Amino acid sequence: MLIDLPATGASLGDGADLVLAPGRDTAAKARGRGQEVVELVPGPMLPGEAPDPEEAADVRAAYGIPADARLILTVGELEADRRPEDVAAVARRLRHREDLYFLLVGSGRLADTVSDLAGYFELDRFTFAPPGHPLKELVAASDCVLSTAEVDFWPQSVSAALALGRGVVATDIDGVRELVAAAGFDRSVLCTPGDLDGLAAAVVAVADEHRRPRITRKAWKAAAARSSAAARVVADALARGKKVG
Repeated sequence: MLIDLPATGASLGDGADLVLAPGRDTAAKARGRGQEVVELVPGPMLPGEAPDPEEAADVRAAYGIPADARLILTVGELEADRRPEDVAAVARRLRHREDLYFLLVGSGRLADTVSDLAGYFELDRFTFAPPGHPLKELVAASDCVLSTAEVDFWPQSVSAALALGRGVVATDIDGVRELVAAAGFDRSVLCTPGDLDGLAAAVVAVADEHRRPRITRKAWKAAAARSSAAARVVADALARGKKVG
C-alpha cells in the first residue's frame, strides 16, 4: 500500500495503481501518467460529538481571546508551501481593526520566522502557538478560518470550517477550490496565493458579514458522512488489492 500526496506533481503517486485526487489539477496530472483516478473532495476525520459552546469558550480563554472578538484562525504545518508568514502579513494590514484577533496554530521549519515576523510587525492581537487543542474545538471557537497555502492536498481546517458553518478565506488552489465549491461558496472567499491585500480585504468582508453560528447536529452529521464516504473509497480500493496514493 502506498499513500502519498506530495507537494509537487512530478512524483505524484509513484507506484500507485489508484490516485485519490482532491482536485482537478491533481487528477489531470495523474491521468497524464496513465493512472486510475478517483476525484475525491477531502474532508477531515471528525470523531465524536460536535464541540459544545463551553469547549469553544475554553479555547478562547486559553489563548487570551476575548469572547466578543472576531477570531481569525489558521491551523497547519509551518512549511514553505503553506506560506504561514502571509498570515502575519495579513494581520499587519489589519492592525487598525481592534476587534480582529489572529490565532496561528502549528509547527514546522518556519516557526521561528513566523514568531520573528509577529514581533517585527508589533502585532498586539496575533497569537502564535504549537498544536494543543483538537482541530474541531479550534475551528468552533473561531469566526473565520484563514488558509494562505500555495499547496495543500488535504485542507482539513478549511473542510472543518465549512462543516461547522464558519467563514473561510483561502487561496484558490487544488483541493480547497473543490471543497468551497461543494459548499456553495457560502461564507467563503478565495484569493490568489500571495495576494496579501486581497486576503486582508476578504478577511474583513467575511468577518464583518458573518458571526459564528451555533453548531447543529445536522451540519455535524453531514461532515461525518463526507468523511465516511472518503474512507469507503479507500477501503474498497485496498480490498481490490490496489495500491493507493
